[in-house]
Amino acid sequence: MLWPPAQERSPHRYWVISMSAQEIQRLHCHAAGTPHELVRLRQWLRDQLDYAPDSIRIYAEHVLAEAASNAIQHSRSGEAGGIYEVIVICYPVLLRGLVIDAGPKAPVALPEFTAAGPLDEHGRGFSIIDAFCKRWEFIPRPVGSLTWFELDWDTTDSLCPSV
Repeated sequence: MLWPPAQERSPHRYWVISMSAQEIQRLHCHAAGTPHELVRLRQWLRDQLDYAPDSIRIYAEHVLAEAASNAIQHSRSGEAGGIYEVIVICYPVLLRGLVIDAGPKAPVALPEFTAAGPLDEHGRGFSIIDAFCKRWEFIPRPVGSLTWFELDWDTTDSLCPSV
C-alpha cells in the first residue's frame, strides 16, 4: 500500500511502503533540493529505521546524506524548485538506498573518485560512501543520475564498517 495517495503527495512529504509478509520495508520520498532539507531527510530515515542496529542507522544516515548532498550540489535538483527522489529498501540481510537526481546542470565530464586535501571544502562524498559501503555505484544519466548503495546488516552491531 502506498501512502499518501498520489493526489496528496508533495515534494516535501515522505511516505512508506511496507510489505511485512515478505519482511521487506520500502521507504520512498521526494525531497526539495535544498541543504536544509537534508536535516529532515536524516530525521525521517532515523525515525523509519528505529528497529535497525545502531551501525545500520548511522551508516545509512551518513551515506544517504552524502548521496543527497551530491544531488543538490551537482545536479539540477539543487536549482530553484528542484527535487530528488530517495528510495530505501530494507531486506532481512541488507539495506539498499537509491538517490535519483534531476540530471546534470550542464554536460560535464564524469565525476572523478579522488582524495580531497585536508583543507578542501569539497570532494569527500564518494570517499565517505566508499568507506561505509561494500557495494555502491554512481550512474550518470541525462534525465537523472542515480547513486545506489548497499549496507549489510551486521548482527554484531559494531560501529566499524565491515570490509
